[in-house]
Amino acid sequence: MISACSTSARKQDDLIQLATRSARWTARVPDLSNQTARDNISSRSYQFQLAVHLFCGPFNPN
Repeated sequence: MISACSTSARKQDDLIQLATRSARWTARVPDLSNQTARDNISSRSYQFQLAVHLFCGPFNPN
């Protein structure tokens, strides 16, 4: 009976660790449904294109 309880507790601990890791990973992914997140991404893209233009000449992706 003791081993069954400890096994169950160990499985529960594993699930908690997995959920914590998943939550951390999900928090790093930008939410594209949020306008601010979209603006930040497009702003970064614009800044990158500007840097390429300044250092390497015009940037034309087409």
